[in-house]
Amino acid sequence: MFCPRCGVGAPEESRFCASCGAPLRAGAERSGGPKITRLYLGIQTSDGDPPGPVLRVSRYLEDHEFSAPEGTITVPGDHARISIWHIDRPVAAISLTGSDADELGRFLSDPEPSAWPREEAERDLST
Repeated sequence: MFCPRCGVGAPEESRFCASCGAPLRAGAERSGGPKITRLYLGIQTSDGDPPGPVLRVSRYLEDHEFSAPEGTITVPGDHARISIWHIDRPVAAISLTGSDADELGRFLSDPEPSAWPREEAERDLST
C-alpha cells in the first residue's frame, strides 16, 4: 500500500507511514503510486555529524502534484529525488533527471569507477 499523504510505499500490515507518520487505512487498496521510495540508514563519519541520518531516495514514475499553503507545484515524472533526513525533517535534497540517476546507479555499481570528468568528456570540452 502507499501513504495517501506522501506516496511512500508501506507494508500491508502498517498502521502508520514510516516516512511522514500519517495513519494508513487497514486493508487499503493497492495502487502503483506516483513514486517508489527507499530509505538508507547513514553512518557517522565525523564528530560533527548528527546521529541517525537517513538517506531517502524516491524515484518518480509519473507527474505528481503537491499542494501546500504556499501554493501547488507539479513534480515531473522520470526523475529521482534524494534527500537527507534527520529525525523527522529533511535537511537537504536534490533532484536528478532519470538519465543522471541511471548514470549514478552505474557509478555506484561499477567495481572500478573512472574519474570524472571522463577522458572523452574532457576531449569534447576542449574541441
